[in-house]
Amino acid sequence: EVLLDNFAKNYIEKKGSNLVERKLIIDDLKINFLSEEIILENISIQNNNNFPGDLLKVEKIRILINFSSLMSETIEAKIIEIDGVDFNYQVLLRNGQIIDNLSLINQALKANNNSKVKEKKIYPQEKKDRNFIIKKLVFTNINANVISNELKINTKTKLGNMQFLNVGNSKNTNHFKDVFAMILTNVINKV
Repeated sequence: EVLLDNFAKNYIEKKGSNLVERKLIIDDLKINFLSEEIILENISIQNNNNFPGDLLKVEKIRILINFSSLMSETIEAKIIEIDGVDFNYQVLLRNGQIIDNLSLINQALKANNNSKVKEKKIYPQEKKDRNFIIKKLVFTNINANVISNELKINTKTKLGNMQFLNVGNSKNTNHFKDVFAMILTNVINKV
């Protein structure tokens, strides 16, 4: 079990880092096959090179997974509980320009400038993804921090607990991208 836990931890760190294009670190990962439970502790996603510290820290993620679904077309998680989230949104002034650690400001400006000339976007052919469904997704103890020394902003906003049902990328689910967009909207509205 210890070897499998370490293998899974290293695999998730590597794949996750590639996915989010930032370094992902997991302090501890434990898999309990009898109870079909995976626990990750002290997870952090580092900021890019321009910003100090972490973009995101999570104290604990508890996953109850249907292990028999790992070989099926759709992987099923019965519940995912994410507890103790600290999200850090940072803004800097560089050479008279405002930049942030998620490039949201630049994306908004670019979208505004490109709204006049719309080109048809060509999407690359996608590889077949594994489908997944999370029956119940729960977020507790979430804090959003907005930090800018230059603009003299340092706020910490506690967000309400959130719960979502049937989240995933398979048919008849709330698509995970839509759910994360709702969460981000909640963060922006609260801050």
